[in-house]
Amino acid sequence: MLAAKAPKAKHYSSSASLGYRVDSSILQKNEGYAYVSEVHASMGLSPGEETIKRSSKINMKRKKNKEKAKTKEAKRRRFFLKQTRTSKTASKEIREGKTYESEIGFKSEVTDKESEEIPEIQDITKIPLNEQEVIKAPVVIFDLETTGLSRKSDITQLAAYSETLNFSTYIFPSQAISKEASEVTQIFVNGNQMFHNSTAVQYKLAHEALTDFIIFLSSFPSKCILVGHNIKRFDTHVLYNQLHIHNMWNEFCLHVCAFCDTLDLFKSVVPGMSSYSQTSLVRELLGETYDAHNAIHDTKVLYKLVIERGNFKDNVVEFSLPVSYPYDSHVIQENLNTFSHAINCKAISKSCALKASKSNLKLSHLKLAVHRDGIDGLKALLAERSNKGSVRVTKCTRVIQKLFDFLHED
Repeated sequence: MLAAKAPKAKHYSSSASLGYRVDSSILQKNEGYAYVSEVHASMGLSPGEETIKRSSKINMKRKKNKEKAKTKEAKRRRFFLKQTRTSKTASKEIREGKTYESEIGFKSEVTDKESEEIPEIQDITKIPLNEQEVIKAPVVIFDLETTGLSRKSDITQLAAYSETLNFSTYIFPSQAISKEASEVTQIFVNGNQMFHNSTAVQYKLAHEALTDFIIFLSSFPSKCILVGHNIKRFDTHVLYNQLHIHNMWNEFCLHVCAFCDTLDLFKSVVPGMSSYSQTSLVRELLGETYDAHNAIHDTKVLYKLVIERGNFKDNVVEFSLPVSYPYDSHVIQENLNTFSHAINCKAISKSCALKASKSNLKLSHLKLAVHRDGIDGLKALLAERSNKGSVRVTKCTRVIQKLFDFLHED
């Protein structure tokens, strides 16, 4: 009440009006809103009918609120809100550490540990899509052949196909092509020459080829959607790793709005098939055969398959992934790797560690929480609630105690 009548933004402390403002706040608290009319009457002024009517209405509302505040439901609500505020304050203090203290900048031991900020809640797996942008985006089918089955493999062939523009290039790898990959793709290297089906092919180095691919994507009038088969589990991650190595990921993201995996799409559109490999889908749905595991042919036939049998426009939003998906997966995996020792020691379950990783926590963050406030700090961090009310990791006392014992010993 006093802040409303004498706000800090205005200087009343050296004026006579401050006393009156404080007095009016006390009267309002003790006597109710009718004090204005009573003051007017005592000074020989008209109390004012509108003033009396309004004060009577506000006093009635105040009386009802007081009666409501005495009920069990209201008391439970106040207790719950107090607990929520206390929990939020505690988790925020643990995450921020010491940010304000006398001579804090001169204390090296404080600077190293206490000034480090633990990331706030972030559900990495639920990045929103711009649905309208995805629906209107140009459809570009892409495919790549690699040196092996690892997500850190090099790309040996990259192709993209759309209704109006096409792209294709061979890329000279920096690592050896596995025997299995060569048998499937018929791509191999001998000295400084690349071969496909025993025929020498023109190739480019990775940086040049990826630059050309980005230029190709930028030629579309708006951000495109990259569509491929089984790209959620493999192709997007290989592409991200190669772009990241050459510091080109951010530039790539400027021209792509989303990815779409046709493997999940066709499992929904055509349920009950014995196999959902691209060759099986083409054979069963189009009645055709083609030169599989050649990126150029793969993209052309997949475009036809998606447009003719995929019911693409109706399903594109449901089966699309944000362009940040491979980067987010990389971050989650990095976070999860920090928990490997704790998982092996059975201090935390893999599912619980994965949940922590998805909320952008590493094991070092949990250690920091323990350093700042022991088991209470760990509990405040793991049981922190999001704006939607969900727990960040866990509030189970047994789980938190077990993890605290491991971190404390460590």
